[in-house]
Order: sequence, then structure tokens, then C-alpha cells
Amino acid sequence: MGMRLNIYLAGVGGQGLVTFATVLGDAAIRAGYKALVAETHGLSQRGGSIDVHVRIGDVDAPLIPRGGADVIVAFEILEAFRAIGYANENTVFIVNRRLISRRPRSREYQVLMSWRAR
Repeated sequence: MGMRLNIYLAGVGGQGLVTFATVLGDAAIRAGYKALVAETHGLSQRGGSIDVHVRIGDVDAPLIPRGGADVIVAFEILEAFRAIGYANENTVFIVNRRLISRRPRSREYQVLMSWRAR
């Protein structure tokens, strides 16, 4: 198997995730790699959750399997928690700790508050 890099992007509509994914994909193609980009939640309205799969290298399907992300980039802190299912023991997280003001689900809010208190 050749080189493969799975990058899972998670954030909130309006943060530029699709643009960021397009830049990553274009850069990979210009460097001579195959790249697939897939937005899985459709066109998210501003403030709604959105995730984008970027797969670079020896890949045939656009979606990253659960537990298959090499890198998770979370543009917002709650979205980092939602992305956990794509992580494995070797996944690298890049997280913006900023909380975007919106009404979180009560369980997510409790987890966030316990994490922030550390």
C-alpha cells in the first residue's frame, strides 16, 4: 500500500471548512498525489455542525472510516468532541479551543465544562 493521509475536518457552518478542504486537496494534487474531498452534512447553515473528509494518496473512497483519521482538525471545541469517533490511538488533533456561542446539547455542555475546569 502506498502513502495515505486521512484528514477529518470538523466545525461550524461559516468557518470556511469547505474552502480549507479545497485548498488541502488542491495542494495535494499539485504535489502529485491523488486527493478526494467529501462534505458529509450537505450545505450547513451558518452556525450548524459540518464535517469534511479529506483523503490524500492511495485511497479509492471519499469517506474516512470511523477510527481511521490520521489528523482531526476541529475549528471549534465542541466539534472536537463530536469528532472523537474518527480518532484512533495515533490520531493527531489540532483544535481551536474557542467556543462558538450557540445552544449546545446538555450532555455536550457538561463534557465541555468538565474539560475546561481541568
